[in-house]
Amino acid sequence: CENERVSEEIKTKLKIEHEKLNPKTLHDKLIKIKSDILKANRLAMEAKQIQI
Repeated sequence: CENERVSEEIKTKLKIEHEKLNPKTLHDKLIKIKSDILKANRLAMEAKQIQI
């Protein structure tokens, strides 16, 4: 039935949106981004020290 398929699509889209907006998920992403930035900064500093 066409309506069932559409409602499944809507459910899937809503689920994806909910996951994007989920505070826990966002918090985890922020922590990951922050650690990636710190790691990149550390590597950049090490690279600078090697060049000197």
